[in-house]
Amino acid sequence: MSDLSIVKQFSEYTFKYNMSLGRHGWLRLTPAYSVHLVEKVLNLYKNKDLVVFDPFSGTGTTGVVAAKNGYNAVLNEINPFLVWFAAQKAANYSDKDRDNIRRVFLEIIEHIDYYVSKENWIPNIFKIEKWWNTETLNILSAIRASIVDVIGEPKESNRFSLIWIAFCRVIIETSSVAFNHISMTLKSEPMQYKKEYITDILKKTMANIISSTDDTIKANVNIVNGDSRILNGISGIDVVITSPPYPNRISYIRELRPYMYWLKYIINSEDSSEIDWSCIGGTWGAATSKLMTWEPEASIVFAMLEDTVNEIAGTENKNSKLMSIYVYKYFYDMYMHIKNLYKTLNEKADVYYIVGNSTFFNVNVKSDLLYEKMFDMAGYSNISSEVIRKRNCNKKLYEYCIKASKNGGTTYKNKYVYAAPNSQTLLPFG
Repeated sequence: MSDLSIVKQFSEYTFKYNMSLGRHGWLRLTPAYSVHLVEKVLNLYKNKDLVVFDPFSGTGTTGVVAAKNGYNAVLNEINPFLVWFAAQKAANYSDKDRDNIRRVFLEIIEHIDYYVSKENWIPNIFKIEKWWNTETLNILSAIRASIVDVIGEPKESNRFSLIWIAFCRVIIETSSVAFNHISMTLKSEPMQYKKEYITDILKKTMANIISSTDDTIKANVNIVNGDSRILNGISGIDVVITSPPYPNRISYIRELRPYMYWLKYIINSEDSSEIDWSCIGGTWGAATSKLMTWEPEASIVFAMLEDTVNEIAGTENKNSKLMSIYVYKYFYDMYMHIKNLYKTLNEKADVYYIVGNSTFFNVNVKSDLLYEKMFDMAGYSNISSEVIRKRNCNKKLYEYCIKASKNGGTTYKNKYVYAAPNSQTLLPFG
């Protein structure tokens, strides 16, 4: 393993690297991982017939990068909003499509004034006044009403869905959201924006998004709305490249809730809690209370995990028991995923998992070692890990690439992968 004392943060391995890369910059999701990481793995292979799979696809980064490089990709994602978003991100758009989107968008802009004077639907976000100033909120609701009038709700808008993505960008840029932490936070109070300012942002954002589709997705991207612990109907996988949720209680639903509320993928807090509980690592809102009564469906012999869980439970903190259950459930769910993933893989398949460790009450949850053990328990071979970056100023938090294979791994790698003297890893990171 790499010397942790010399590991740097490497922002090119984070979402920041994506923000200026066309489609990958459409939606900011701080926990998302970098295009750069996917490209590094794909560069190890020379056979374009391999099928690439991401079982935790999120915004579709893996699928889009793979398909742009000529690899067919399969994506699995449990969040219906992210399934919808990834489908737009992975689509090809013709000149005719772009012209039609521009035409329809101008029609939407022309109708906004009609709706500004009306009472329009607004999402049922708790304390919404902390997110948007009242005047700003009224303008956003008028824009939304105009969009619905012209192209329908997101699930109905088909080739015009880029307009909804532009709207997502505008609701965030006019909100009180601050991105100075890995988790979305709110400033003390929202700013007030005039209609002209907001529509100007919308026009510029729309123009940028449309222009970013002037590229070619060379291969197919198949997106499945499914549970990664089960992976029903998925098979024929050659290479897995993914970054699952980390065991750090960062909830994707929490980070996505403004988009999901405004686009009606969730209507109330019960909806968000239900989706969050179904996600691995999700414990936001009411999902947290379910932890105390959760029990595994099957027993696993996993001494390393039990030791970590017991250490967390033994700390003197009021949430020690809760967090110990959370950590156990996270790795239990991930083990169920890793076991079922094995069944989807072709012979000689390779898997690459970008994961992070975490700390609870000064107990280090060593994700790299726990993942290595889970892959070993599930029957994988050639298991190794490498630290690829320090996550922040906290000296204890790192990101790792865990590599494993089925029956020895693929024979289609470039030769230089195996020519790393004095190294415990097959990946040229760092």
